[in-house]
Amino acid sequence: MLYQFREEKQQPEVICLVGPTACGKSSLAFELARVLKTEIISADSRLVYQGLDCGTDKPSKEKQQLIKHHLVDLLEPKESFNLVNYLFFAEAALLKIILEKKTIPIVVGGTGLYFKALLEDLVIDRFSPEPSIRSSLEKLNTNELFFKLNNYLAKNNIWVQRFSHLHKND
Repeated sequence: MLYQFREEKQQPEVICLVGPTACGKSSLAFELARVLKTEIISADSRLVYQGLDCGTDKPSKEKQQLIKHHLVDLLEPKESFNLVNYLFFAEAALLKIILEKKTIPIVVGGTGLYFKALLEDLVIDRFSPEPSIRSSLEKLNTNELFFKLNNYLAKNNIWVQRFSHLHKND
């Protein structure tokens, strides 16, 4: 998908390549970046982690030397990374590419929420995760989590109609 900001807002253009795993997004992004003499911003939730090369199309060190790739190999796998972190780094990279390099950035990946948040100005609560809550939830199995979520949503009247149609494995 190619995305272009609306001209009436006079916002800069950004090329976005979004799609399922193994459909050629990364190769196309690399070739476009080479031709356009621009940089790539990853929108893949796994590329930020060092060493998680299997199951991703992480650009080789050689490709990264030829074309600057942002948000690749930033963290150790044990470190936490969330949407708020992504927006912070991606927005900084976009500004650098547009304002300093004066080129059209390419955002590529398959993490749809990253694109949605970056391009549609989603309102995101920018608060830190609560480790104690996460720790207690990690101890529950899938059925227990489903039951807990179902009760919470019903109790608080959140998405009740929509949620009732979901299978517990969804």
